Amino acid sequence: MISSDNIKDYASHIGADLCGMASVDSFYDAPKGFHPTDVLKETKSVIAVACRIPKTPLFIDSPSPYTAIEGLSLSKVSQISLSIALYLEQLGFRAVMIPSVPYDYWDAETKTGKGILSLKHLGYKAGLGYIGKNSLLCNAKYGNLIKLGAVITDAIIAPDKIVDSVSCSDSCNLCIES
Repeated sequence: MISSDNIKDYASHIGADLCGMASVDSFYDAPKGFHPTDVLKETKSVIAVACRIPKTPLFIDSPSPYTAIEGLSLSKVSQISLSIALYLEQLGFRAVMIPSVPYDYWDAETKTGKGILSLKHLGYKAGLGYIGKNSLLCNAKYGNLIKLGAVITDAIIAPDKIVDSVSCSDSCNLCIES
């Protein structure tokens, strides 16, 4: 067993703004084909990480800075996930980085791609935030201005608590309107 604090310290050291753990048992409600054990049969734990995206570029006229930041943030969170997977392998565990791109499944009806696992659901189960009305993972500190990454592993890691409370009122629709 490896300590969750050890992984969180490592993730923070290499640039993650958020890191949380989930037990594979918490994915009892995952759709067929999208359960962590569908990717790695021996999965015992999920590690979710996030990197924040600065909000100032959202308030300027040009979309170029935000587009560049989004791409860089995705690369950063992917590199962090890869580093965690390599770190776990070095310790003798099996680990698989879960990428957001490329995706494996194409939903013709909605014309959207789907990854091998839902990063927002991995992040939710690992305690990084809650699924907002806009269907994105929302964190209490960073809102939905985050890029997500994850690693599944056969290491047994103490899970974090799932975020039960939603920090927006029933009448709030800011994320939907935005």
